[in-house]
Amino acid sequence: MQRWLAGLETTTRLAFHAAWMATLATAILHFHWLAAGIAFLVCILRFILQAIIVNKTAKDLNDRRRYYWSLPVFDVLQPLQSLRWKLYCLFRKKSEFLRK
Repeated sequence: MQRWLAGLETTTRLAFHAAWMATLATAILHFHWLAAGIAFLVCILRFILQAIIVNKTAKDLNDRRRYYWSLPVFDVLQPLQSLRWKLYCLFRKKSEFLRK
């Protein structure tokens, strides 16, 4: 169940980014400025909520740093890291992960 939920999170993250970029591009090409503005605002709202949650968690864990500009980088790197791990596990046996 955990593998399915982790894959679902990555899939929905990628779907969200694809959807808002496609909506923004289509709206701009067809001069629908309200739709383009809404797509941009949804992206900004997600970034603000993500920054609040990540920075509050960092504060609760006694981390003095603040994470604002690294969040978009993490949004790109997390699916790539998940893909790398899935490919790594795909070519390994289950016995290689168990304690000896």
